[in-house]
Amino acid sequence: FDAHLAQAENLTSLFVAIYDGVFRIRELAMCTIGRLSNLNPAYVMPTLRKVLIQILTELEYSGMGRNKEQSARLLGHLIANAPKLVKPYQAPILKVLTPKLKEAGTNPNIIINIMAAIGELA
Repeated sequence: FDAHLAQAENLTSLFVAIYDGVFRIRELAMCTIGRLSNLNPAYVMPTLRKVLIQILTELEYSGMGRNKEQSARLLGHLIANAPKLVKPYQAPILKVLTPKLKEAGTNPNIIINIMAAIGELA
C-alpha cells in the first residue's frame, strides 16, 4: 500500500493534511509522509525540509505553549520517521531544542516532547 501512497498525486493530499486543523490528523500525516520518504525521496524531501524549517521556527519563536508542544511532538515524529532527512540537520535542531529545556517557566509537556524529540535524534 505504501508504494501506492508514495505516488506524487497521493502525496499531494497527504501534504495538505500536515496543515489540518486537527492535531491528531497532522501527527498521522507527518508519520505517514516520513515513512514514505524512502520510497519517493525526490518528491517528499523538499516539502519535508520546508516543514522541518517551519516546525523549528515555530518552536523557537512561538509565544503560545500549545504551539510549542505540538511542534515538538511533530518534530519527534519527523525525526523518527524520516531519519535520512533529519541527519544533516541534527546540529541546527539541537541548537533550537536545548535552550528550550533551560527556559524558566516552561510547561512540563513542552519539555517532555522536546526530550522525546532529542531522544529520537540519538
